[in-house]
Amino acid sequence: TNIDAMKDYYGDSWNANNVNAYCPTIDFYDDSIKREEYSDFINQNNGEQWFYTCNQPQFPYPSHFTESRLVGNRVLRWMQFKYGIEGYLFWGVNYCGYARNPYIETKLWDGNPNGDGYFFYSGKAYDSLPFPTLKLLAFSDGQDDMDMLYLFKDTYIKTAIEYGYTLKIAEEMFYSLFNEMADRIIDGTTYNFDYNALA
Repeated sequence: TNIDAMKDYYGDSWNANNVNAYCPTIDFYDDSIKREEYSDFINQNNGEQWFYTCNQPQFPYPSHFTESRLVGNRVLRWMQFKYGIEGYLFWGVNYCGYARNPYIETKLWDGNPNGDGYFFYSGKAYDSLPFPTLKLLAFSDGQDDMDMLYLFKDTYIKTAIEYGYTLKIAEEMFYSLFNEMADRIIDGTTYNFDYNALA
C-alpha cells in the first residue's frame, strides 16, 4: 500500500489500523524519510513491509526489463535485506505466453519496457519446457546472496555474543560491516553499475 495514495484517496477516513502490509514501488524506499515513515507504520500496526516493481520505475532503479543490467536483478535482494523488507511483489513472471510471439514481440503493450512480465519464455516452439531468462537466473543469485547475508548476520552476532558483546553492540557491529560493503553497490534504491565497485 502506498501510504500517501491511501491518505489522498480516503482523506479523513484514512485509518492505518486497517492496513498491515505496505507495498509501494521500490522508488518510494529511495528516500530515508519515506523508509522511516513506512517503518513507523509497520511497527505501529504489526504489519509487513514489501516493495514491488512493474513497468516502473526504470533505470537507475533495479528492474527486470530486457535492457536493464543483470546486476539490478541481483541487488534487489540486497536492498530488501538492507532495509528489512519482508517481501517483494513482481506483477508477472510468465506473461509472455499471452504475447503473439515473445521472441519477436518483446513488449506486452505499447509503452511497456521490453521484457516486462517475462521471466520465462515458452519452450513450445522447441518442444521443450519453458526457458528461464538470464534476469531470472540473476534474481535467483540475488536470493542466494540474501540467504547468505542472513546466515552471515546470525553467525556474526552469535559469535560476537560468545566473545562478550551485548546483542545491541553485536548488531551494530554487523550492520556497520554490512553497510560498508553494501554502500559500494546501493544508494537508496538505486544501484551502482560500476563492476569494479562490485569486485
